[in-house]
Amino acid sequence: MSRTPFQVIVIPFHRSESGKVEYVLFRRNDSGYWQGITGGGKDEETTLDAAKRAAWEEVGVPQDAHYIVLDMVRSVPVGHSDASRWGEEVFVIPSYSFGVEMKRKEITLSA
Repeated sequence: MSRTPFQVIVIPFHRSESGKVEYVLFRRNDSGYWQGITGGGKDEETTLDAAKRAAWEEVGVPQDAHYIVLDMVRSVPVGHSDASRWGEEVFVIPSYSFGVEMKRKEITLSA
């Protein structure tokens, strides 16, 4: 699979029986900052397909979970990642944001 010049960020959330919404953020081992699930597009994936694949691979979010396209899209300088993935002519890539509703509160982190 080849990388396409975009990234995704996915914020899992759960609604309690009382309606309270709880969000999940993850602390990166390599840099220590907090973020949602992130991933990049591959081959002919849409942004939603990439978000679903990343969430499944990272924490086992079911493919049929309810995803919400968020309005936030940001540009990420390729210097923040391996720029050789996209070629010398690509300087920034868009990062698309999604929420995903978890029916269960528990998640399982990948290795």
